[in-house]
Amino acid sequence: MENVLSQMKRLGISQAKLAEAIGKSRSTVNGWFIAEYEPKTLEAVKIAEALNTTVEYLVTGESTPQKSPIRTEFDRYIDRFSDDEITRAKGMLELAFPEKKHASHGGTAVS
Repeated sequence: MENVLSQMKRLGISQAKLAEAIGKSRSTVNGWFIAEYEPKTLEAVKIAEALNTTVEYLVTGESTPQKSPIRTEFDRYIDRFSDDEITRAKGMLELAFPEKKHASHGGTAVS
């Protein structure tokens, strides 16, 4: 829960706000922090979404702490686009964000 707490502090979110965001009681959330019990998998997913990050980061601390909303939408819709559409989108991203480097995603560059 150390990474959850770190992300909560980064975003200025209290245990009460986190509980509200994921539909759990404050006492349940508090139980996770005092190691009384651990969140279930679905709860971990909801926590990651509420904290704008990934379950991987919350568990291991080894990923980008904040997942870009654009990346989230990109991941959701990438398979719907042709290679030509993806190439054009990449070009637009490079124009809009010339200083950013793009990582490969299935042969397609994304940020």
